[in-house]
Amino acid sequence: MKIARWTCFIYWAALTAGLLHPMGRDLSITVPSFGPVWGSPRLDHFLAFFLLAVLVQAANLRWGPVRLYGGLACYAVVAELAQAAIPSRTPAVLDAVSNLAGLVAGLVAWRLVMRSNVLRGPRPSQAGQEPPLE
Repeated sequence: MKIARWTCFIYWAALTAGLLHPMGRDLSITVPSFGPVWGSPRLDHFLAFFLLAVLVQAANLRWGPVRLYGGLACYAVVAELAQAAIPSRTPAVLDAVSNLAGLVAGLVAWRLVMRSNVLRGPRPSQAGQEPPLE
């Protein structure tokens, strides 16, 4: 579980650095900017926040649903709004919507996968029981 948490926090930090990186500025420490990776900045935002949602769920952070989902939603919007204070960056409503859509999709996908027992195996109450006949 520690690896999942470290992976989550490292990815979250890298995502924040990428979102708040001043583009086109001469910096002593540069973060490469490749433009849209998947061909569309909206798709990039969606996939980045989808992965964040999955990693947060995999890290099994015990924050409670309100703090977890509310915090992620606030982060998605604030990270976009914070770009207004960065030279050469501008916040975009569609980027914030893509961020939120990626979060929701990632959280729903994680729940569906976990509900299907794909990753965690059978529940202890189901061990040794035969599957129901249809």
